[in-house]
Amino acid sequence: MKSEYLISYRVFCQRKNFSLENYLRNNDTITYENLQQEFFNISVEPPKKFLYETLMEKIRLEKIPEKKKVEAPSKTTTKTVKKSKEEKPTPKRRRRRKANAN
Repeated sequence: MKSEYLISYRVFCQRKNFSLENYLRNNDTITYENLQQEFFNISVEPPKKFLYETLMEKIRLEKIPEKKKVEAPSKTTTKTVKKSKEEKPTPKRRRRRKANAN
């Protein structure tokens, strides 16, 4: 398909509130060629391959579980702070009656 008939990727993202990162998180098995074909089907210029690769790498790194350290509970005590004023619901405001012009 000719690129002059395609909508710009940046314009598409702004107008449709599209996030490639969220899309790739939901479809983590999609290849760049499949992604490119999907964008061509909706008449949108596909994103750069570099952007696709960096986002996929970021997603892969986030999926790797990290070893979590077991932290000992701290012995500091928390003090409860008393509220000086109890929160009361604000009264409803009433409208004034209009004065008769007669």
